[in-house]
Amino acid sequence: MATRKKNVVQENEAAVLEHAGYKVGDLIYCQVRGKAHRGTINLIHAEEGSEPHFSFLDDASLNHRVARFTDIIQKPTPQHERTVEREIKKQQSQEK
Repeated sequence: MATRKKNVVQENEAAVLEHAGYKVGDLIYCQVRGKAHRGTINLIHAEEGSEPHFSFLDDASLNHRVARFTDIIQKPTPQHERTVEREIKKQQSQEK
């Protein structure tokens, strides 16, 4: 009888922990597809041949999202902050 090949998860040994002054774990505001999002950087993707980007956990929807470093809002305005807070409250009220 044939043996089945075991699935082996490969660790990313060359994990990038910092890029363009942003580190894994930093809280950021960014503009993705015209909407403001706030979240914590989980992973930085810096592959050859592509623009560096990162994945983060969106505080409002609790989904993982991917964005480019150029999408980060350097100095979020109070309007950005209010928009994100409104989305978080809306999400929390839907869960109840």
